[in-house]
Amino acid sequence: MLDYQPKKDGRNSRRSSLLSKFNNYSCDFCGEDENVALMYYPHHKKIRSLYLRHGQKHQQSRQEIEYLIRRSDVRCWNCAIKARYDLSFDVGF
Repeated sequence: MLDYQPKKDGRNSRRSSLLSKFNNYSCDFCGEDENVALMYYPHHKKIRSLYLRHGQKHQQSRQEIEYLIRRSDVRCWNCAIKARYDLSFDVGF
């Protein structure tokens, strides 16, 4: 029986590198500081796509990633969902 070996293409190291960029950040709204719970709102999907596809090796993609990060807020996923669907942050349930 063959053991499954995951493909080693560098994406796992790029994922952990992207998560490590959140080490000194917390959510701007609720203060959440867990790395896996944070995102760059509203450009997280584009930043993640560029970072996983190219990493830091291409100058043009690196500049675009840095530009998008500067234009983004650090938010946790819960606060990003509230902002995306225009839910009030002061609603008591």
